[in-house]
Amino acid sequence: MSQMSSPGIPSIPPSLIKAIDSGRCVAMVGAGFTMASGLPAWSQLLFNVLEKCTEDPSIILVSPSDRSKKKEYLSELRFMLEQAVEKKSTDIYDQVAQLLEDSLGSKKFDELVGKQLAHKGVSPQMQKRLELLDAIPFRAILTTNYDPYLRGSLLREIYLIHPHTRFIFAPPLLSRSTLCSHRI
Repeated sequence: MSQMSSPGIPSIPPSLIKAIDSGRCVAMVGAGFTMASGLPAWSQLLFNVLEKCTEDPSIILVSPSDRSKKKEYLSELRFMLEQAVEKKSTDIYDQVAQLLEDSLGSKKFDELVGKQLAHKGVSPQMQKRLELLDAIPFRAILTTNYDPYLRGSLLREIYLIHPHTRFIFAPPLLSRSTLCSHRI
């Protein structure tokens, strides 16, 4: 991997280049990477799920079991999410997602999320991002994304970190002792 220089873009630290070239660097790719494909941000996706639950009377919450409290419960989740957006507290997004999944059941939650993440084709900007990411010889690419863009478009395996169950689908070659941590 070679160093490229562009005006206004910070240079890549040589230690990071060395770590990538020696196979000691893993890329962690979040939702911002695939937003170029037109998918909603994590907060918007959760707002959309809340809206669908509120509008659709056929959606029944597993919890709370009292159906008369559905609207009130969803309003509380909406308020939590609005506060998270205002405070830029992404941890609360995960809490709201977990509460929604618990309330709807995993199958219904996955269905509602999946409908929003349907593959709409790869835009030129997204295609360029995927090509650039694939060209960097990271040891592995990790993601929390539910969308199909990374897993369906890159030439290597992508490992999904499932935020709600706290496990990583990854082979043992990714032990902490063999990896480098570098923030830029």
